Amino acid sequence: KPTSITIGCMVEAVVTNGDVDGGYELITSLLDDPQCRDQVNAVIFGSVLKGYGRAHCMERAWSVFQEMLSRGIEPSVVTYNAMVDACARNGQTEKVPLLLAGMKERKLAPNLITFSTMIKGFCQRGDMPAAFNVLEDLKKDPSISKPDEVVFNTLLDGCAQTGLAAEGEWLLREMQAQGIQPSNYTLTVMVKLMGQSGRVDRAFEIVESITQKYRFRMNLHVCGALIQACLSARDPLRAATVCERSIRERLQLEPRTCQHLIRCLLNAAHTVRA
Repeated sequence: KPTSITIGCMVEAVVTNGDVDGGYELITSLLDDPQCRDQVNAVIFGSVLKGYGRAHCMERAWSVFQEMLSRGIEPSVVTYNAMVDACARNGQTEKVPLLLAGMKERKLAPNLITFSTMIKGFCQRGDMPAAFNVLEDLKKDPSISKPDEVVFNTLLDGCAQTGLAAEGEWLLREMQAQGIQPSNYTLTVMVKLMGQSGRVDRAFEIVESITQKYRFRMNLHVCGALIQACLSARDPLRAATVCERSIRERLQLEPRTCQHLIRCLLNAAHTVRA
Protein backbone atom coordinates (compact mmCIF):
# COMPACT_ATOMS: atom_id res chain seq x y z
CA LYS A 1 0.00 0.00 0.00
CA PRO A 2 1.58 3.32 -1.08
CA THR A 3 1.92 6.05 1.52
CA SER A 4 0.89 9.66 1.05
CA ILE A 5 4.56 10.56 0.55
CA THR A 6 4.92 7.99 -2.24
CA ILE A 7 1.72 9.17 -3.91
CA GLY A 8 2.79 12.80 -3.57
CA CYS A 9 6.12 12.09 -5.25
CA MET A 10 4.38 10.23 -8.08
CA VAL A 11 1.89 13.05 -8.74
CA GLU A 12 4.58 15.73 -8.47
CA ALA A 13 6.77 13.84 -10.98
CA VAL A 14 3.94 13.58 -13.51
CA VAL A 15 2.99 17.26 -13.13
CA THR A 16 6.61 18.44 -13.27
CA ASN A 17 7.01 16.65 -16.59
CA GLY A 18 4.22 18.77 -18.03
CA ASP A 19 1.32 16.34 -17.77
CA VAL A 20 -0.95 18.10 -15.30
CA ASP A 21 -4.02 16.25 -16.54
CA GLY A 22 -2.13 12.99 -16.02
CA GLY A 23 -1.39 14.01 -12.43
CA TYR A 24 -5.07 14.75 -11.84
CA GLU A 25 -6.12 11.42 -13.41
CA LEU A 26 -3.68 9.64 -11.12
CA ILE A 27 -5.27 11.31 -8.09
CA THR A 28 -8.81 10.38 -9.18
CA SER A 29 -7.80 6.74 -9.79
CA LEU A 30 -6.27 6.58 -6.31
CA LEU A 31 -9.38 8.10 -4.76
CA ASP A 32 -11.42 5.31 -6.39
CA ASP A 33 -9.12 2.72 -4.80
CA PRO A 34 -10.31 1.86 -1.26
CA GLN A 35 -6.76 0.98 -0.23
CA CYS A 36 -5.29 4.33 -1.32
CA ARG A 37 -8.17 6.73 -0.81
CA ASP A 38 -7.21 7.74 2.71
CA GLN A 39 -3.65 8.56 1.65
CA VAL A 40 -4.65 11.35 -0.76
CA ASN A 41 -4.37 14.71 0.98
CA ALA A 42 -4.35 18.43 0.25
CA VAL A 43 -0.59 18.47 -0.37
CA ILE A 44 -1.02 16.00 -3.23
CA PHE A 45 -3.85 18.06 -4.71
CA GLY A 46 -1.60 21.11 -4.35
CA SER A 47 0.81 19.76 -6.98
CA VAL A 48 -2.00 19.67 -9.54
CA LEU A 49 -3.31 23.09 -8.51
CA LYS A 50 0.15 24.61 -8.98
CA GLY A 51 0.48 22.83 -12.30
CA TYR A 52 -2.79 24.18 -13.67
CA GLY A 53 -1.95 27.67 -12.41
CA ARG A 54 1.41 27.67 -14.18
CA ALA A 55 -0.21 26.25 -17.32
CA HIS A 56 -2.76 29.11 -17.26
CA CYS A 57 -5.67 26.69 -16.93
CA MET A 58 -7.60 28.49 -14.23
CA GLU A 59 -10.94 26.83 -14.94
CA ARG A 60 -9.32 23.48 -14.27
CA ALA A 61 -7.59 24.81 -11.15
CA TRP A 62 -10.85 26.05 -9.68
CA SER A 63 -12.64 22.84 -10.66
CA VAL A 64 -10.03 20.62 -8.99
CA PHE A 65 -10.00 22.86 -5.91
CA GLN A 66 -13.78 22.58 -5.57
CA GLU A 67 -13.63 18.82 -6.11
CA MET A 68 -11.06 18.51 -3.34
CA LEU A 69 -13.36 20.36 -0.96
CA SER A 70 -16.40 18.33 -2.02
CA ARG A 71 -14.51 15.12 -1.20
CA GLY A 72 -13.97 16.36 2.33
CA ILE A 73 -10.22 16.86 1.95
CA GLU A 74 -9.32 19.80 4.14
CA PRO A 75 -7.06 22.40 2.49
CA SER A 76 -4.02 23.76 4.27
CA VAL A 77 -2.35 27.17 4.08
CA VAL A 78 -0.08 25.69 1.39
CA THR A 79 -3.15 24.72 -0.66
CA TYR A 80 -4.57 28.22 -0.45
CA ASN A 81 -1.19 29.71 -1.29
CA ALA A 82 -1.12 27.57 -4.43
CA MET A 83 -4.50 28.99 -5.46
CA VAL A 84 -3.46 32.56 -4.62
CA ASP A 85 -0.36 32.05 -6.76
CA ALA A 86 -2.48 30.68 -9.61
CA CYS A 87 -4.70 33.76 -9.41
CA ALA A 88 -1.65 36.04 -9.40
CA ARG A 89 -0.16 34.31 -12.45
CA ASN A 90 -3.40 34.50 -14.40
CA GLY A 91 -4.63 38.00 -13.61
CA GLN A 92 -7.45 36.89 -11.34
CA THR A 93 -6.53 38.86 -8.23
CA GLU A 94 -10.18 39.84 -7.82
CA LYS A 95 -10.83 36.26 -6.67
CA VAL A 96 -8.22 36.36 -3.91
CA PRO A 97 -10.70 37.76 -1.32
CA LEU A 98 -12.81 34.60 -1.79
CA LEU A 99 -9.78 32.49 -0.95
CA LEU A 100 -8.97 34.63 2.09
CA ALA A 101 -12.56 34.27 3.26
CA GLY A 102 -12.23 30.51 2.91
CA MET A 103 -9.06 30.55 4.99
CA LYS A 104 -10.76 32.59 7.68
CA GLU A 105 -13.73 30.22 7.73
CA ARG A 106 -11.37 27.30 8.33
CA LYS A 107 -9.36 29.29 10.87
CA LEU A 108 -6.24 29.22 8.70
CA ALA A 109 -4.01 32.29 9.05
CA PRO A 110 -2.30 33.71 5.96
CA ASN A 111 1.50 33.58 6.15
CA LEU A 112 4.29 35.61 4.56
CA ILE A 113 4.04 33.59 1.34
CA THR A 114 0.31 34.38 1.11
CA PHE A 115 0.93 38.12 1.43
CA SER A 116 3.96 38.18 -0.88
CA THR A 117 2.06 36.25 -3.54
CA MET A 118 -0.84 38.69 -3.32
CA ILE A 119 1.58 41.60 -3.68
CA LYS A 120 3.14 39.95 -6.73
CA GLY A 121 -0.28 39.55 -8.33
CA PHE A 122 -1.30 43.16 -7.77
CA CYS A 123 2.07 44.41 -9.05
CA GLN A 124 1.80 42.32 -12.21
CA ARG A 125 -1.66 43.77 -12.74
CA GLY A 126 -0.35 47.31 -12.22
CA ASP A 127 -2.61 47.87 -9.22
CA MET A 128 0.00 49.44 -6.96
CA PRO A 129 -2.45 50.97 -4.43
CA ALA A 130 -3.75 47.46 -3.72
CA ALA A 131 -0.19 46.12 -3.46
CA PHE A 132 0.75 48.82 -0.94
CA ASN A 133 -2.41 48.08 1.05
CA VAL A 134 -1.35 44.44 1.33
CA LEU A 135 2.08 45.59 2.52
CA GLU A 136 0.45 47.63 5.28
CA ASP A 137 -1.74 44.66 6.28
CA LEU A 138 1.37 42.50 6.43
CA LYS A 139 3.22 44.99 8.62
CA LYS A 140 0.26 45.17 11.02
CA ASP A 141 -0.05 41.39 11.48
CA PRO A 142 1.97 40.47 14.60
CA SER A 143 1.75 36.74 13.86
CA ILE A 144 3.78 37.03 10.66
CA SER A 145 7.46 37.81 10.30
CA LYS A 146 8.30 41.20 8.83
CA PRO A 147 8.36 41.72 5.04
CA ASP A 148 11.49 40.30 3.44
CA GLU A 149 13.68 41.42 0.55
CA VAL A 150 11.50 39.55 -1.95
CA VAL A 151 8.43 41.54 -0.91
CA PHE A 152 10.20 44.88 -1.23
CA ASN A 153 11.87 44.01 -4.53
CA THR A 154 8.52 42.87 -5.94
CA LEU A 155 7.00 46.21 -4.97
CA LEU A 156 9.98 48.06 -6.46
CA ASP A 157 9.49 46.14 -9.71
CA GLY A 158 5.87 47.22 -9.69
CA CYS A 159 6.90 50.85 -9.15
CA ALA A 160 9.32 50.59 -12.08
CA GLN A 161 6.57 49.21 -14.30
CA THR A 162 4.19 52.02 -13.35
CA GLY A 163 6.71 54.88 -13.08
CA LEU A 164 6.26 55.56 -9.35
CA ALA A 165 9.66 57.06 -8.55
CA ALA A 166 8.70 58.68 -5.22
CA GLU A 167 7.09 55.48 -3.98
CA GLY A 168 10.19 53.56 -5.03
CA GLU A 169 12.42 55.80 -2.96
CA TRP A 170 10.09 55.40 0.01
CA LEU A 171 10.30 51.61 -0.33
CA LEU A 172 14.10 51.78 -0.37
CA ARG A 173 14.06 53.76 2.87
CA GLU A 174 11.43 51.51 4.41
CA MET A 175 13.24 48.27 3.69
CA GLN A 176 16.36 49.64 5.36
CA ALA A 177 14.29 50.81 8.32
CA GLN A 178 13.02 47.22 8.59
CA GLY A 179 16.62 46.01 8.79
CA ILE A 180 16.69 44.54 5.29
CA GLN A 181 19.85 45.10 3.26
CA PRO A 182 19.27 46.16 -0.35
CA SER A 183 20.91 43.89 -2.91
CA ASN A 184 22.31 44.43 -6.38
CA TYR A 185 18.88 43.42 -7.67
CA THR A 186 17.36 46.23 -5.59
CA LEU A 187 19.87 48.70 -7.01
CA THR A 188 19.24 47.57 -10.58
CA VAL A 189 15.51 48.24 -10.21
CA MET A 190 16.14 51.59 -8.50
CA VAL A 191 18.48 52.71 -11.29
CA LYS A 192 15.87 51.77 -13.90
CA LEU A 193 13.22 53.65 -11.95
CA MET A 194 15.35 56.77 -11.56
CA GLY A 195 16.38 56.60 -15.21
CA GLN A 196 12.77 56.42 -16.33
CA SER A 197 11.99 59.58 -14.39
CA GLY A 198 15.02 61.41 -15.79
CA ARG A 199 16.84 61.45 -12.44
CA VAL A 200 20.16 60.00 -13.50
CA ASP A 201 22.14 61.89 -10.85
CA ARG A 202 19.91 60.39 -8.18
CA ALA A 203 20.50 56.92 -9.62
CA PHE A 204 24.25 57.35 -9.16
CA GLU A 205 23.75 58.73 -5.65
CA ILE A 206 21.68 55.73 -4.62
CA VAL A 207 24.22 53.24 -5.98
CA GLU A 208 27.16 54.95 -4.30
CA SER A 209 25.44 55.42 -0.94
CA ILE A 210 24.03 51.88 -0.71
CA THR A 211 27.21 50.10 -1.83
CA GLN A 212 29.30 52.13 0.61
CA LYS A 213 26.87 51.71 3.49
CA TYR A 214 26.58 47.94 3.13
CA ARG A 215 30.09 47.34 1.81
CA PHE A 216 29.46 45.50 -1.44
CA ARG A 217 30.30 46.16 -5.08
CA MET A 218 27.76 46.81 -7.76
CA ASN A 219 27.49 43.97 -10.25
CA LEU A 220 27.23 43.94 -14.03
CA HIS A 221 23.45 44.35 -13.94
CA VAL A 222 23.70 47.60 -11.97
CA CYS A 223 26.43 48.85 -14.32
CA GLY A 224 24.29 47.98 -17.32
CA ALA A 225 21.30 49.80 -15.84
CA LEU A 226 23.45 52.90 -15.17
CA ILE A 227 24.71 52.86 -18.74
CA GLN A 228 21.17 52.57 -20.10
CA ALA A 229 20.02 55.41 -17.84
CA CYS A 230 22.84 57.64 -19.12
CA LEU A 231 22.10 56.79 -22.74
CA SER A 232 18.40 57.50 -22.24
CA ALA A 233 19.43 60.90 -20.89
CA ARG A 234 21.63 61.40 -24.00
CA ASP A 235 24.83 61.41 -22.00
CA PRO A 236 27.01 58.80 -23.73
CA LEU A 237 30.22 60.13 -22.20
CA ARG A 238 28.96 59.44 -18.69
CA ALA A 239 27.83 56.02 -19.85
CA ALA A 240 31.34 55.40 -21.21
CA THR A 241 32.79 56.29 -17.81
CA VAL A 242 30.59 53.63 -16.19
CA CYS A 243 31.69 51.13 -18.83
CA GLU A 244 35.35 51.90 -18.17
CA ARG A 245 34.77 51.42 -14.45
CA SER A 246 33.17 48.05 -15.08
CA ILE A 247 36.23 47.02 -17.11
CA ARG A 248 38.54 48.04 -14.28
CA GLU A 249 36.44 46.01 -11.85
CA ARG A 250 36.43 43.05 -14.26
CA LEU A 251 32.69 43.06 -14.81
CA GLN A 252 31.72 41.62 -18.18
CA LEU A 253 28.83 43.66 -19.54
CA GLU A 254 26.31 42.19 -21.94
CA PRO A 255 27.39 42.59 -25.60
CA ARG A 256 24.21 44.41 -26.58
CA THR A 257 24.83 47.03 -23.86
CA CYS A 258 28.32 47.67 -25.22
CA GLN A 259 27.05 47.77 -28.80
CA HIS A 260 24.37 50.31 -27.86
CA LEU A 261 26.95 52.45 -26.09
CA ILE A 262 29.33 52.38 -29.06
CA ARG A 263 26.53 53.37 -31.46
CA CYS A 264 25.53 56.29 -29.24
CA LEU A 265 29.14 57.48 -28.94
CA LEU A 266 29.61 57.34 -32.71
CA ASN A 267 26.32 59.14 -33.34
CA ALA A 268 27.48 61.88 -30.95
CA ALA A 269 30.81 62.14 -32.82
CA HIS A 270 32.81 60.78 -29.89
CA THR A 271 34.80 58.46 -32.15
CA VAL A 272 37.92 58.36 -29.99
CA ARG A 273 35.96 57.40 -26.87
CA ALA A 274 34.08 54.74 -28.84
